[in-house]
Amino acid sequence: MKRAIFKKFIIILSLVLFLSGSIFSMAISDIMLDKTRNNLLYTLRMADFSIDYKKNLKEQVDSLKAIENEEATRFTILDFEGNVLADSNLTDYTKVENHSGREEIEEALKTGEGYAKRYSDTMRMPMLYVSCLSGKGDYILRIAVP
Repeated sequence: MKRAIFKKFIIILSLVLFLSGSIFSMAISDIMLDKTRNNLLYTLRMADFSIDYKKNLKEQVDSLKAIENEEATRFTILDFEGNVLADSNLTDYTKVENHSGREEIEEALKTGEGYAKRYSDTMRMPMLYVSCLSGKGDYILRIAVP
C-alpha cells in the first residue's frame, strides 16, 4: 500500500517538475530573445548615427562588422524599395534578390522596426534578423545574427 502511494507520488512529482521546467525554459527563452532583439536594435541605431550615407557604404558596413567581432554577424543597408546597397557578407549586389518581401523589412517600413527568425541561404544557418529605418534618409538598416 505504502509502496503504491509512494510510486504515484514520485510519478506526480516528476510530471510537475517536468512541466514547470518546460514552462520556465520557454519563459527564459522568450526573455532572452526579447533582450537580444533590443540589443541588436540599439546596435543598429548606433550604427545609423555613425554611418555617412554619402560615402562608401560597403566600407562602412565592413568596419561595423569588424567592431562587432563576430564572423556570422551580417550588416545590410537597403533602400526603401528593398534593394541591397551594402552588405558585410557580399561583394556583388547585382545577383542579390530584392528584399522588399522579407518579413523584417516589411515590418520596418510599416512600424519603423522589424524582426524575423529564419534560415539564411547566404550564411547557411538559422538567423535572427532585426531592421530599422534610418533617421538620416530613405534607408533601412538590418543586422542578422545566428
